Amino acid sequence: MPPFHPDLQSVARWLPRRAVSERSLPVVRFFTRLQARRVPGDVEIHHAGDVVVRLHRPTVPASGPRPAVLWIHGGGFVIGSAAQDDGTARRLAQQLGAVVAAVEYRLAPEHPFPAPLEDCHAALVWLANRADVDETRVAIGGASAGGGLAAGLALLARERGQVRPVLQMLAYPMLDDRTVLRTDIDPRHLRLWDNRANRFGW
Repeated sequence: MPPFHPDLQSVARWLPRRAVSERSLPVVRFFTRLQARRVPGDVEIHHAGDVVVRLHRPTVPASGPRPAVLWIHGGGFVIGSAAQDDGTARRLAQQLGAVVAAVEYRLAPEHPFPAPLEDCHAALVWLANRADVDETRVAIGGASAGGGLAAGLALLARERGQVRPVLQMLAYPMLDDRTVLRTDIDPRHLRLWDNRANRFGW
């Protein structure tokens, strides 16, 4: 069996085996910061206390408060930016008719747990308290590390009781650190994120 799906074989060989390591972290973050500087006209930058939030609104007018989604970006807890998911947040806003806030949480290893989770909680409380948001219809979601943070945020929100999310959307969430111990995966068949990157993230 070939290591990559036939539709991906021609692209896969050009992708790096590992997106991030201790050595490449500064370079990857440099390009991430460049991307985050670009703010499309339909994106609003807000502050939830010390936490930066990129806000996306639906274009269709509403007669009252809207549902909302707090979106948390991926990046193995060590890279990434809310700006990388502008397209995802924009689509969620338009398709759901919801206010979507993408949170710029602090990254490890400089800011280990629980710093990123606290940032996400601050953004959630800020979002739920907006006048244009129906606090009874707030969802949380994220991809990869963002999915892991969304799962943790659901538990933290329940514990603190300030906001009661009605839904969590977890896309390939980073939930289980035991995956770094797996030895049955051939690294030659991986691109962008392998067990060494996973270990670094955890």
